Amino acid sequence: MEGVKDIAERINFYLRDSFIKNGFGDLSLFGLSETVTREEQQFPVFFKTNQGTWAGFDDRKEIILYHKLNSVQSSVDQNTAYGNNFGQMVNRYSMQLVVYFKSQKVKPDEMFAFIQAVLPESPTIENSNFTYIRTSVLSAILNTMQVFSSEYKGIAYSLKPEQSLINISYIIESRFKKGCFNCC
Repeated sequence: MEGVKDIAERINFYLRDSFIKNGFGDLSLFGLSETVTREEQQFPVFFKTNQGTWAGFDDRKEIILYHKLNSVQSSVDQNTAYGNNFGQMVNRYSMQLVVYFKSQKVKPDEMFAFIQAVLPESPTIENSNFTYIRTSVLSAILNTMQVFSSEYKGIAYSLKPEQSLINISYIIESRFKKGCFNCC
């Protein structure tokens, strides 16, 4: 079953290609991640299976990013309804893209502009039940310490001056025909 996790993975495919073409080296691009708590510490973890992987910063990497799903709003596209047919479902996902990077190459505002420029507006997923996928950037927090304090709580260490952390808010809008999804 396709879902927002698949869209985030597709976005990462486009971003990875753009980062590599622009000379960025060692990358870790994670899909949907969650904040977990362990021993009074909070930090991001990516769950591909039941085993979680640290999705946070690592000074051995040039860029690390992960997506977070905040909320979803659903509606029905009445323009696609006819007769007894319900119409297509429209989901608008409120998302965050948290990006760690070494700031010798680019500054936070430049990284934001780069990602904004290369983020695919209409990512495609082959053989998908989605009839429409659209992304749009809403805003960004470019203050490293502000992002750090919201993503990492109870962590005793901090980032070095040459390391940056930004948080980009964006929307994924998807449409699909009601009844076209299976749960497995």
